[in-house]
Amino acid sequence: MEYQQPPQPPAPPSEPPPKRHGVLKGVLIGIGIIVLVVIIIIVVVVLTTDGEQKTTAPEAKVGEPVEAGDLTVTVHGWQPSGGDEFSKPQSGNQYLVVDLEIENNGTETIPVSTILQMEIESADGYEYTPAMYYPEPKYPDGDILPGQKARGNVAFEVPGQVGTIFFVYEPLRGGEVRIKLQ
Repeated sequence: MEYQQPPQPPAPPSEPPPKRHGVLKGVLIGIGIIVLVVIIIIVVVVLTTDGEQKTTAPEAKVGEPVEAGDLTVTVHGWQPSGGDEFSKPQSGNQYLVVDLEIENNGTETIPVSTILQMEIESADGYEYTPAMYYPEPKYPDGDILPGQKARGNVAFEVPGQVGTIFFVYEPLRGGEVRIKLQ
């Protein structure tokens, strides 16, 4: 008779399966880093405003230069418009085209954005952002270098009978500019 060896017990697994907690932990750390970066950006923006607080802006008139920090903002005029062959306001509305000039009197380049920083405000509090209508010469969005100025038209779609309205410009620094149009 031959000798048989007793059956061997199964070998234990060489490594335990990876834990999913490691992936979750990595995702949470990534989210934490993003939140921290956002908080730092907010703190830097608040600290670089030199303690300026937004106050009610004095009203200016068309043609009057208005100081806003290192900027001088002037609305040279405005006119209603029915648009052109490519862009028409909705029924009952009109385009209001503002002839705007902004001059940088400071020593640093200043970014200007019509979409993010400009609006028309009615006396009853309604706000109208720039329209997708660009009558020439179009206001050139972008940086204004020290000692330079930019001038052009910005259009807003407003009701045909809007009443008293103001052009409002909110620069990154220097306080809000309000110019009464009508």
